[in-house]
Order: sequence, then structure tokens, then C-alpha cells
Amino acid sequence: MKSHFKKLLSVIICLFMLAGLFPAGAAENTVGIKRYGLNTYLSPVGAFPTGAVIAGDVNGDGETDNKDLTRLFQQLSGWDVTVNEGALDVNGDQSVDNKDLTRLFQYLSGWDVKIFPEPIACEHGGDTEIRDAKEPTCAEEGYTGDTYCLLCGSLIATGEPITTLPHTGGTATCHTKAVCDVCGTEYGEFDADNHSGGTEIRNGYPASCVRGGYTGDTYCLGCGEKLGEGEYSEPSGIHINTEVVGRIEPTCVSSGYSGDTVCSDCGVTVQQGTYLDIVNEHVHTEIQGDRKPTCTETGYSGDLVCTDCGALITAGSFIAPTGHLNTEIRDEMPATCSMGGYTGNTYCLDCGMLIDQGTYTEPTGIHVNTELRDAYPATCMFGGYTGDTYCLDCGMTVAWGDYIEPTGHLHTELRGEVPATCTTDGHTGDLYCLDCGELVMSGEAIPPTGHINTEIRDAVPATCETEGYSGDTYCLDCGELIMPGTFIAPTGHTGGEATYYQKAICDNCGEEYGRYAQILAYDSLNDTQKAIYDVLDVEIYNMNMGWITLTPYVDFETYNYDINAAFKALAYDRPAYFWMPKVILVSTSYRGSMITDVSVTFNYVNYEEGWSVSYLISPDDRDWMQRVLGEKLLDAINRTVGLETDFEKEVAIHDYLCELITYDHATANSSGYYTDDPTAASGTSYYNPLSFTAYGALANGLAVCEGYSRAMQLICQRLGIPCGLITGYGNSGKDAATGEDIWGPHMWNIINPGDGCYYLDVTFDDPTGHTGPTSYAYFNITKADMEEDHIFDDMFVQGEEYWYVDDEGYQIELDFNFFETHGDNTALEYYNATGAYISGDDAERAAEYVIKMYREGQRQVTLKIENDGSDARSKAQKAYAALKNAIGGRVRLDTAFTYTYNTLTVTLHGSN
Repeated sequence: MKSHFKKLLSVIICLFMLAGLFPAGAAENTVGIKRYGLNTYLSPVGAFPTGAVIAGDVNGDGETDNKDLTRLFQQLSGWDVTVNEGALDVNGDQSVDNKDLTRLFQYLSGWDVKIFPEPIACEHGGDTEIRDAKEPTCAEEGYTGDTYCLLCGSLIATGEPITTLPHTGGTATCHTKAVCDVCGTEYGEFDADNHSGGTEIRNGYPASCVRGGYTGDTYCLGCGEKLGEGEYSEPSGIHINTEVVGRIEPTCVSSGYSGDTVCSDCGVTVQQGTYLDIVNEHVHTEIQGDRKPTCTETGYSGDLVCTDCGALITAGSFIAPTGHLNTEIRDEMPATCSMGGYTGNTYCLDCGMLIDQGTYTEPTGIHVNTELRDAYPATCMFGGYTGDTYCLDCGMTVAWGDYIEPTGHLHTELRGEVPATCTTDGHTGDLYCLDCGELVMSGEAIPPTGHINTEIRDAVPATCETEGYSGDTYCLDCGELIMPGTFIAPTGHTGGEATYYQKAICDNCGEEYGRYAQILAYDSLNDTQKAIYDVLDVEIYNMNMGWITLTPYVDFETYNYDINAAFKALAYDRPAYFWMPKVILVSTSYRGSMITDVSVTFNYVNYEEGWSVSYLISPDDRDWMQRVLGEKLLDAINRTVGLETDFEKEVAIHDYLCELITYDHATANSSGYYTDDPTAASGTSYYNPLSFTAYGALANGLAVCEGYSRAMQLICQRLGIPCGLITGYGNSGKDAATGEDIWGPHMWNIINPGDGCYYLDVTFDDPTGHTGPTSYAYFNITKADMEEDHIFDDMFVQGEEYWYVDDEGYQIELDFNFFETHGDNTALEYYNATGAYISGDDAERAAEYVIKMYREGQRQVTLKIENDGSDARSKAQKAYAALKNAIGGRVRLDTAFTYTYNTLTVTLHGSN
């Protein structure tokens, strides 16, 4: 029978081989197979102990049996099957040994080899491999790794430990030490010069009419150190804190006095009071002769009498006795089965009077209070008794008890139970009575359970980027492998929320992934341009000095257009990259008609002189400059602490930039070689590239319009306020010689502070040299208002060309905008939103705004005037008269004022 089965198995295996289901030759290291000449040795997968291995012991249990043949068949065939014992006698000699392994291996592998049980003697003459190597960190030592022979798997040489690395990274402050970027441990010393945690003003006090004020000293909240002293101010001369003294109310018999207004600071009487006439009414009154009623006595509401003249105003009335409202029962006693009771007497709690006497009650004849006696429980062998019921009041037997039959074996337990395993019998156990100890029921044998208790081993969870393994299932009772596991695909990154300046952080692995949120220009690109954008974003941030590999490759016909659009969008979205103002494609590497790599040069468009730099600064400079920029950003953001709306935050940022930045006229007017020295020798011009960046604006306080706009955008990004860049031309005045308008390249912002998009030009609002008040003429205005003295560049449209070749053959790139123009919102235009707007003859709201600005320390205030069609001077005079009338002397206005065609600036000098 076995011979026939063997032949059948051989035919099946051959058919499978012909059909291509089995490989013609197995890889050496996939099934634990090693070949030396014509001899083949088998071993457990991945385990070749030093010295010797039994050739047929595939599963490593020290024996050659059915399990080895089954494992070999599974490995070489790829089938998850169990081969029965008859099938494993491949050569039909009524035994299972190395001969069967040899024959089966020849069928499945196609190798004409013979399997020997002799040990392997390896001289380690082939390749080697380093295992268990580990890089050192600041938290633990590393290891050079152990050397293994790839032929036999033996350990040839052990490695050596590697000393731990020092802590790196982190920044120390005045109150915190640096935290290691690798292990998160504090190290080093405090940095007394690096103040963080914010500041606060202490010891300040306002000026009064006779006493000077003090702005207060600035202290670091992190370490408490005093950072700066405040300034003293002269007495204001204005009586701000006043109180009314000596007021006397008039009565029906005497006159009164309104009281004098006295300054609380200097004691001067600011305004004397007036006498008040006697009033024809009784002002001060009281109730006299009132008394409350009792249970038996009448009460009285009392007479209303004037305490000034003694006149009776209203006579009172009598109040009837209340009767006995509050009562209680006393001396009550309940009746029992044999003794009568008493209902109790009723007394008044207010006067103590006996109101009603109680009555006696007859005995009830009912046994209420009883007790059970002589009861005992039944057992499994003996009966019990329920007990007799006795009355506790009279002692009578109320009811006799009943006999209880024996319970039988109620309380039992199993003894001698043995659980069955996957391979051995068990026993249910014998049932014994716990009360009498008798055997109630004999148990039965339990057949083997099979593999019930299992566990998963070698499971590896999948991560965001690496595959996992479900693990192999083993029987906990006999240790046998029941089912091999399967591989699990990577999960991918999930969770987290992207911002303007940080990508989403994966909830699973903590790594950044995806792209930044609401990067507005990015959304205008096509898929190819977005892919270029993503590559440039990483490479430019890392300051790559060489070739940049594009993914995907760019079409040769459109590469200049696509790269130009992608880089322009990146420049619009990344004001924090202060080292990348312009780009020029200088060379390409391509295959056929596809661009694979590009090299870019960053340049400030000084084509005639040929000045250019690969990057504006070095990577080392970039690192410390980023820290400086971060501190300046924190200063700006601190200006918005406590503000609730995005509009209020926008005003604070606008004012902060106008206060901080000075316009760099030298750089704006320069066309020479680069130098950052304003006193350079003849032949060079002062030209500072940083003035075009957010760093120049915030860290140096020096910028042209592009620096202003990028600084505004960067701070808004950190606060979560949508803000972008707009390019075009601005009118800076008229030429003194020709009288013609002067137009120049210009940049400003588009912003959404809450209810839609507006246009904002901080550069035009900043007074030159900080000599005048901050303007709000270009704060959240419409496109129509902006076009009065601004020209917008064309919009970005896919497929259009944005460069041309000039007369000298230079390719000139044209500027364009990524953002569509928006509606004519006016609600958050500065003068509308704050009240600094005079509409017709109604100046009340503008007056309140002026007074508010004065109290906040402003001495010059600019208001917007309604356009009524008259000339500028006429409008200004009319608005000034209306404002002065509405203020009404609360603040004194200067006699002179300045105006333009739509604004009025007034000077404030305090109250009259």
C-alpha cells in the first residue's frame, strides 16, 4: 500500500514541477540548505551551529522524522500543508530516514544531490557579516558588532563597545538648561544672557496733576532679572481723579448743598457746589409704634412719621391675633395587644397653652412585636424546624412551627479533576458532599482537547513606513507550531494637524509628513509644479549647494515655465526662508526630452554688474540668524497677548512694524555692487540684500517694501491669520523737475482678519524716520482704493509666459500674483472698525476715538474724512469744526492741523 502511495506522490510532485508550481532550484539561504560540492546539508532556517549539524534535522529538534519531511515539503513547495506518515516514506523501504529526505529533495528541487547526516566542517573561507552593531548615543554605549561566517553561520569574532557620545543641541536660557536633542536630558549651565519666558513691567505709576509719572522697569519673567529702567514723565497739570465733598441733601425743613468737586491728587477745589432749595416732600421717614400680633393679642402695623419735622404721614392699622399656629403632641402612648394607649395632649409652642386633651384607646388584641424561637436548619441527612412565634408584649405563643424535610446533598465540591491537554486525557473529578463527606457522583475521563491554548510569537507591528508580521501561532501545551503568520502592510502616517509653518506630526511615529496647511500659492500650481515645489522646499531649506533632483521629471519644453512658477510660489509662501530671494535656472541634466536635475543660483537681479551669490548666507550663519529671528517673532507675538480678534492682532502687528522698521532708502536707490557698509569708498554703493527679507525687517529694523510685507506675512502665519504677498508698482510722489508721477516696483499684503480679504500696505503707512504718527490710510482697504496709487501685477494663469527677451538678449522674468482679487469689504477697514472716521456732520464717534487715543498716550491722531465732493481744505475745515464741537473741551485741540484729500491729522494738548 505504501509503495503505491509513494508512486502516486512522486507522480504528483513531477506534474507540479512540469506545471511550474515548484521552483527548478531553491535559493541556498531560504530553506536552511548549504551545498559543498555534490553534498547537501540541511539545517533549521538561519541556524548553523559551529562544528556539526545533523543533515536531516530540518526543524532543529535533534531527530530526523515526519516533522522534518513536512517542514522541508512546506519550504520547497510553498504549500501550507501537513504530510501524513505514509506519504513521507518516499522510497518505499518501510522507514523514514535521510534516504527519503534525499529523494523528496531531488523531486522538489531538481538537484541531483545526495543528503548526508555527517557534520559540517566549515573553514570560514567565504563571506562574513557584521551583526548586532549599534551606533552610540548620549544615553547608551554603541557596539561594533559581531562577525559571523555566511557559510555556516558561526560566530568568528566578537565586537567591542563604543563610548557614549556627548549631549548635543538645545538652547539654554536664563532659567532653563539646554535639553539634548537626542535623549531629552538637561545638560550644561544656564545662559544668563538669554532671557526667555516673556517680560513684565513693575513699579510703574501714572502722572497726575502735581506728581510726575514713571513708565516702570522691565523684568524678565524667567529669572526675575531687571532688564531695563523706565522713564519719568512731568506732572500732567490735569485734574483727572476728582471726588465730590460736602454734599448735603435738602429736606422738608432745611436746604441742601450739591458739594464741591475736589482733586484727589492735589486737594484743589476744581468746582464749587450750589445750594439746594427745601423740598416739598418728606425725605427721611420711619415707622413708629409697630408691634407684632401673638396667638391671643392684637398687633399694630405702626405709624409712618417724618424724622425731619415729626409730622404723621400715614397712620397704622391693627392686626388680628394669629391664633395657635405652632403646636405639638405630648404624652402620647400607643396601645398594645393587651394594654390600652393614649392619643396625647395638644400644646401651643408660642404661648405654652393646653389646647386639646387626648383620649384613651382600647387594647388592640394584635400581636405586633413577636420573636421566633427554637428554630434549627435541616441537613442532608436530618430534618429541621421552622421555630415557634412568641408575642414579646404578653408572652403568648402566637404560632407553632413546622418540620423541615432533610435537604439532601446541597453543598458539594469536585475533587480529583484533571484538565485534558492537547495530547493527554483529563478527568471531570468526583463530586463530594461538604456536609456529610459522602461521594455523591463519580467523574468521567475527558478526551484530549487538541491545541486549545495557543499564543502568538515573533509578531512585529506594522509602522507607518515598514511592514509588520502577524506572528506564528504556537500551542502552549505541547509547543508545536500550529500556523505561520503573514506579513502586514505599512499603515501610513495618520493624525496631526498641519499649520503655516509646520507639517502634520504623525500620531503613530511622531514624524512630520504631508505638506504645510493653507500655503496659498501652492494651491495655484498644477501637479508637476507642486512636485517641483515640494523638492525645492526641502532642498532650499537645507541649503543644497549642488544639483537638485526633480521628482517627477520635467518636460523639456516646459521646464523653465514650471520651475519658475514653482519657485515663485515657494517664495510667496515661505517668508521665513530669508536666504532665498530670487532664482535663475543656470543648467540642466536631461534624458531625451525630460529634465532630471537642475542647479539654481540665487540672485538680486544686478545683471549689468554680474553680482550674484549661490546663497545669501552660510548655513552656520543661517542657524544663529534663525534664533535671532525667532526671538524677534516672540517680541511681536507678545504684542498680541490678551487680544481677542484677528483685527486687533493685525493692528498690533502693524503698529509694531511701523515702530520697529526704518525704510532702507539707500538699498532701494542703489544699483551698484553689494556692500553692507553705508560709508563704503567711491565706486560701490550701499546695498543690503537682507533689507528685502523678513530677517532684515525684524532683526535689523531696516527694510524696503518687500521686507515690510514678508515680516507682516511671517508674523501672521505664526498667529494663524491668512496673509499673502501682492506685487506691482507704487506711486511714491511726483518728480520735482518734471512734475510726473514716480512709479516703482512695490510689494504689499493681502490679508483675511475674519470676514473676508483686504489689502494692507505697511510700508506706505510707516512715517519716514518715525517723525510723524503712524498712518492707517492703507490698512484693510479695497482694491479700488488701493488702485488710487498702486498698480497690480498680472494674475498667474497656467500656460502663459512670464518672461521676455530684451534688446540685449537677456531673458527677463516678469512678476505676477498668485492671488485673485477679492470683494469690496469695508467693515474691518481701520477707520470704520475703530471709529476714526468723520461722516458728514456726525463726529461723535470720532471724538470718542480721539479721547481714547489721548488717554493711551497719543498726541497726534489721524482721522479719515468722508468724501463729500468738496476740495481737501474745505473738507478738513468742516471736519475739524465738527470734531472740536463733539469733543466739547474734554481734550484741547491745536489751532493748526494737517490734511490730505481724505485724512485729517490733529494735535492734542490736554483738557481746557
